[in-house]
Amino acid sequence: MNGRVDSERIATFRNHKQEPWDIYTHGVPCCNDDDCSQYRFFITKLKKKSKSRYSRDVGNKGSWKQQDKSKPVRKNGGPVIGYKKSMCYMNKGYKQENGHWLMKEYDLSTYILDKFDKDCRDYVLCAIKKRTRIKGTMKLMNVVPDQTSASVESTSYEEALELLNIKSVL
Repeated sequence: MNGRVDSERIATFRNHKQEPWDIYTHGVPCCNDDDCSQYRFFITKLKKKSKSRYSRDVGNKGSWKQQDKSKPVRKNGGPVIGYKKSMCYMNKGYKQENGHWLMKEYDLSTYILDKFDKDCRDYVLCAIKKRTRIKGTMKLMNVVPDQTSASVESTSYEEALELLNIKSVL
């Protein structure tokens, strides 16, 4: 792993060669997280694609796709101190993972960044988590119904209700 990890600090990664599930294991959790459903934090230096654009490529031909416009982050309703972008992981080689990993990327405003050396301006704070529900599908992790010892890893919402003997009240 190309990063520095300390149990009391957020991990810093120098590149985007890891898949999100690999990066996740080295991130700093914000609470007890045994099922990948909570955000984990790390710091990374963005890789320039051109003078004004950054590469969002990651791992083995994957990329982070931005889902919305950057949203301003303010301190106590005051001036904008940074921006937040929401992204999801996409990879033609790992279609089963498309959209399953989410990332929030936080960067500082220009007026704050101008106070730093140029080589420190491309760092961002990121938060990654695994989405537990995608387009009508519920992701169940480590669920073992009473009738069977088989572990259910991924199933539709209706199948999950049936496996868990829960009647739909719709």
